[in-house]
Amino acid sequence: MTMNEAIDFVNSLPPESIDKLLNDHLIGERALKLTIRHTVTEVVSQMHPLELKALLKRISPPLSARDQARTEGRVTWQVEGALVTGKPTLIGRCSRCGGDAAFTGTPQGARELVWAHCLLGPSRPPAEIVREYEQKIDTRM
Repeated sequence: MTMNEAIDFVNSLPPESIDKLLNDHLIGERALKLTIRHTVTEVVSQMHPLELKALLKRISPPLSARDQARTEGRVTWQVEGALVTGKPTLIGRCSRCGGDAAFTGTPQGARELVWAHCLLGPSRPPAEIVREYEQKIDTRM
């Protein structure tokens, strides 16, 4: 049906049918999809970078088995000083999901630390990073 035919069709309806047409779920759903389709680029262009990152995580297709195997082991661990206190902090960052974890507990807790996140699954900091964390904790005491 062309646009002119659709206009003629709607104009030929009695007023009570037009009210029903405007409240019809099928019409409403399709109108909403058309509206979104025509405005999505404007909406995305106005998003904050963190919102856009979260959106990409939600809408990205799941990784294939081959791609998932390639991304395994992409959690990086390092010891940093906290911004305000300077206290040593064990930081884990995941390149797959963009998540991060911060640990400021005891050296024993660092040795037992397991970070469960995204599809990569649980991750433990490497022994050399845990030793670095322990050394920095000891020098502060």
